[in-house]
Amino acid sequence: MSYTRLLLLLLLLITLLPLHAAAHGPDDPNAASFEQNTPTDSQPLAYTPLAITPIPQVQQLINQVDVDHLLGYARELSGETPALINGQSVTIPTRSTYSGAHLQNAVQYMSERLQRLGLTVTTHTWNASYAPNIIAEKPGLDPTAGIVILCAHLDSTSPSGATLAPGADDNGSGSVAVLQAAELMAPYHFNATVRFILFTGEEQGLLGSTAYANAVAGQDIRGVLNMDMIAWDNQGGPDMDLHARSSVAGSVSLGTLYADVINAYALPLIPVIYGNGSSASDHSPFWNIGVPAILAIENYNADTAAPRDFNAYYHSVNDRVSAFNTTFFRTMTQASLATFIHMAGLNTTCYWADLDCSGLVDVLDLSQVASSWQAGSGQWNYSLAYDPDVNGTVDVLDIQRFAAEWGWAGK
Repeated sequence: MSYTRLLLLLLLLITLLPLHAAAHGPDDPNAASFEQNTPTDSQPLAYTPLAITPIPQVQQLINQVDVDHLLGYARELSGETPALINGQSVTIPTRSTYSGAHLQNAVQYMSERLQRLGLTVTTHTWNASYAPNIIAEKPGLDPTAGIVILCAHLDSTSPSGATLAPGADDNGSGSVAVLQAAELMAPYHFNATVRFILFTGEEQGLLGSTAYANAVAGQDIRGVLNMDMIAWDNQGGPDMDLHARSSVAGSVSLGTLYADVINAYALPLIPVIYGNGSSASDHSPFWNIGVPAILAIENYNADTAAPRDFNAYYHSVNDRVSAFNTTFFRTMTQASLATFIHMAGLNTTCYWADLDCSGLVDVLDLSQVASSWQAGSGQWNYSLAYDPDVNGTVDVLDIQRFAAEWGWAGK
């Protein structure tokens, strides 16, 4: 059924229903390397879980994290399967900063998928010779609630970076987790303004994130959650590290929130918080401007709680999706998503049929549902917000229920 015919059906239903009231080289020793930037304090912080109240809507959202959807994106982003970009089938064999068109293709790939969610998508150029950062934003309902950021670096590296650097775990995993978080959160409203950011130039010394952090230093950014390498768990576990900085107000508290979320939603992860964590990823430029930030990453550090379990294919041409621990990957995505929703402040007061939270159920709300007509669970445009009968498909029964609420006004 065409979109136009569907809207005509909606209008017919409405009439029948009552109203309701520097660039470094690829092998430069100054390039960022997690192995060369271990935390100065390798001992984890003592941590006692605090009780936070689980939010039913958050549980529903994290239940929708779909591992097949994540893996499909990861295979496309790492060049294992072709991706549709600008309507053309394109393979992305590398996302190296120095790969020219290949990284630009990855930027376009992610931008297209963020734009179709109705987010405001812009790019931030930190050097005109290289691919830019990507920023997707959803304004918050409360202008006093500030801004929160979920981020990952999009670029990859290997000894053959110019031609082959799949970077499935480093950092395709974090990048596609940002994308799925955006897909799941886009239909909902939050008190804070939320930004989903994909940085470039990370492997050359955090170039994109440093330039961006400096550019937004005067903005009211309340917290940054960075995901870098979240799909490898090969022994023991499921252990993961949270890197905070105790000298930056709110950073350790953010790490504690992440651990508390794991506990509250009974997610099978064992978090370890480091109060003087690594500065080797895109969270640390925000520390430099006094913004609380944390890094969520697979288990890099060996400590008394867990042995070191870091990706054996790090920065190699063999960093492939086939090496993923898919259960761990899904759970890390769930934990990051739930933490970010708590950071943003999910608004639960809007009427269920008032999708844009305008105080009126109108054509904009019905059009939003119509745009996901026949979407099923696991697809990018499916949301429980559009599926009030929770049968896994946005169908005519859902359209009728929204149409029945046409004209509702209130708070």
